[in-house]
Amino acid sequence: MKTQAEGNFIGTVAHVHPLLSRVWFQLYCGLIFCVIMPAYVRLGELITPLSSATANNAAIGAAVAFTVGYYFIQQLGSFPGVRGGSHVLVSVTVPFALVAIVLLLLRLEYSRVIFATSFVVALIWFLGVQLALKRWVRPFLSVLPGGHTDELYGLPGVYWHKLIGLPNDLNSLEAVVADLRHDHSDEHLRFLTSCSLAGVPVYHSKQMYESLTGRVQIEHMSENSIGSLTPSLGYLKVKQVLDWLLALLALPLFLLLCVIVVPMIVVTSGWPAFYVQERVGYRGKRFKVYKFRTMTHLPDGASRLPPSRQDAITRERDNRVTALGALLRKCRIDELPQILNILKGEMSWIGPRPEAVPLAEWYDGELAFYAYRHVLRPGISGWAQVNQGHVSSPAQVLDKLHYDFFYIKYCSPWLDLLIGLRTIKTVLGGFGAK
Repeated sequence: MKTQAEGNFIGTVAHVHPLLSRVWFQLYCGLIFCVIMPAYVRLGELITPLSSATANNAAIGAAVAFTVGYYFIQQLGSFPGVRGGSHVLVSVTVPFALVAIVLLLLRLEYSRVIFATSFVVALIWFLGVQLALKRWVRPFLSVLPGGHTDELYGLPGVYWHKLIGLPNDLNSLEAVVADLRHDHSDEHLRFLTSCSLAGVPVYHSKQMYESLTGRVQIEHMSENSIGSLTPSLGYLKVKQVLDWLLALLALPLFLLLCVIVVPMIVVTSGWPAFYVQERVGYRGKRFKVYKFRTMTHLPDGASRLPPSRQDAITRERDNRVTALGALLRKCRIDELPQILNILKGEMSWIGPRPEAVPLAEWYDGELAFYAYRHVLRPGISGWAQVNQGHVSSPAQVLDKLHYDFFYIKYCSPWLDLLIGLRTIKTVLGGFGAK
């Protein structure tokens, strides 16, 4: 049975300035400021609203784009780490651009001034609301002691209140967090039941931890744990088709890059221009991944690691990486040949990154449940990559594994879109490049 935290992240609970979180405020007041007012005022002059077909079409199109943009913002903003408006630009721009394309294809005349003004005002409106939410709105959560709830108090962005005694007035509670797997006393169980009957949200501490950190931990292979981490098979089928179509569209760009990059690699470090490595992929099957070659030779110096594992690990300031290779890695261009892996059905654009066979075998021996990350096709980018970057030690890989489990559990078009947007930001900033 799902608790209220599952699929409904913590950003929906507000204690300070709750007006900013209300749907009617963000949506309906936004429609007034961003759609209706531009229809009245154009270039500083008062005009008759909706007095022509062009004004009417512009207002209707802007209203549709604004509403869809609001929906996009709510969906993307529900994931961990999305605060302060980093997702607003795309969420607003895409619907307005799509509506403009539809109006153009239908050959409908519309006021470009009104439509453009609505777009600019909508962007300012949503950015202002999101920045205000980040500054003033924080969840106020009451924690029922017991179990693993102590690990929550160090998580930022929340007002945590430990329930030393049980309150008589349930209306004073915004929401309650409890470890629902803990063996609570009868008094605590009656309290949780009363909260549910009174309409006070009750969150499982484990899922609250997931919603705040973007990581999923597995303590034991229970039937419920496996079931909750099973991704939607319907979406995975659609995703595979979309992956293939997008890879097919990107193929001409990849071939153009080959014409430019391959000669540069050959001139600077010789043949071969491509690097082929065996990795562990979907359902644990091995496959050969393709990359532009960015390394030359093994680093000098002895190591206790077996040679095969040593070769697979990339370290900080690795002296095997060439000057051109460092640039390709920073821009993630070295990963683009994996478009061929996507076309072959071995990889996806978004998913857990595939590890080299020696590393995968090592991690599987060191970390329980490691192999479960192979339940999805590996990706060129993933939730762990945009949150953590490159890792190598078992401790870091454990954190990475928790990010992978989060992606598997909450795999959806919205999470894939968010990872795609963060990947672009990562490429521009060079985060995690080795």
